[in-house]
Amino acid sequence: MKRGYRYRIYPDREQRSLFAKTFGCCRFLYNRMLSDKIGWYEKHKEMLQTTPAEEHCALYATNTITLIAVYNAMCALGLRAPGDLGLCGPDDWGWAHRIGWDWPESLAGGITTFETDPSTMGHEAARLLLTRIQNPSQVREKRYVPVTMRLRASTRLG
Repeated sequence: MKRGYRYRIYPDREQRSLFAKTFGCCRFLYNRMLSDKIGWYEKHKEMLQTTPAEEHCALYATNTITLIAVYNAMCALGLRAPGDLGLCGPDDWGWAHRIGWDWPESLAGGITTFETDPSTMGHEAARLLLTRIQNPSQVREKRYVPVTMRLRASTRLG
């Protein structure tokens, strides 16, 4: 006997926006990576299997949604990290570790991430803003906030 289940979800506005961003990232990245593979094939008449030894290509995702979308697109195209590509992104969430969830470790043997301190970033941004309000003609400043890199399997070479 075959059975099927049908589910319906009713996301709120914020969830619909998140879904739209995620699916948009997935669609864009999948199509871009597929285009690259097709272009390689048309140029070299062979399938793109791995990165040439003298080159180390890596993708950097600017946020977690994009990072997971990149990872899913890579999987759909049969690409591996490491091996075919390196993969790195932000958001090594301190709060996730405190509740025992190390999400980057659960993908592909570990995704390399970096962790920033939001409190330090906020304080520095506030200082810059107050300085700018007091003296709008002052030359713009840059502040550097330290990050902690979490090296994992997705960027290992060799």
